[in-house]
Amino acid sequence: MKQKFIEGLKTFRPNCIVSIINPYMRMAQDMQSMIRVESPEFIRLDPTSADKKCYCCGKESKILPCSKCLMAKYCSKECQKADWIQFNHKDICNHLKALSTFV
Repeated sequence: MKQKFIEGLKTFRPNCIVSIINPYMRMAQDMQSMIRVESPEFIRLDPTSADKKCYCCGKESKILPCSKCLMAKYCSKECQKADWIQFNHKDICNHLKALSTFV
């Protein structure tokens, strides 16, 4: 189980492309639209460009990692500041730091 968790961390992260094969649009009980996937085999993850793109804006350029967790990567100080403040990276940075030892 631990090995599967570690493999999942290496594959599923920001900027990882998620493809759903043959999804079904459904209406949930709370009347919200949802996507139903038949089984996990119909989900494909492509992490090939994940380390080349900024976590905040998705732009491909020279990427600089967060100095604390080393998992979040940014193209500029502006994106790092936006992620820290607007997207609450500061709340998860310590958790990512703990997970980074597995990746």
